[in-house]
Amino acid sequence: MSNNIKYCSECGREISSNAVVCPNCGVQLKPLQAAGSGRNRFVAAILAFLLGGFGIQWFYLGKTMYGVLSILFCWTFIPSIIAFIHFIMLLISSDEAFNAKYKLPTTNPTRAGYTFAGWFTSASGGTQVTTNTTLTNASN
Repeated sequence: MSNNIKYCSECGREISSNAVVCPNCGVQLKPLQAAGSGRNRFVAAILAFLLGGFGIQWFYLGKTMYGVLSILFCWTFIPSIIAFIHFIMLLISSDEAFNAKYKLPTTNPTRAGYTFAGWFTSASGGTQVTTNTTLTNASN
């Protein structure tokens, strides 16, 4: 099994791990956000190094639960050790790996050699979905 495959939470079919909407059933998988969520791996690394004992880098990266756990256990210095390891991992990781792990997808899905033509009611065409289209939940 490839690392680029996951399963749709609605229909259970295999889909790309970067999919925003399931091509089979049309359910939205990830929240849409404009390109460039503002997260930078060097800022995260600096936060991990300086304030990692309190989990500040986790809040910056959108991993709130890790941040809360770091604050709760900061007195044990375990979050500081984890933050130092995270600091090193952030420094040696590539921008592509960081973006795949911590940045949200762009509003319009893109693929090399493919022009996005909009959403359709069927994987093999169908009717184009517009703001006036009424969607219903089809029973299987």
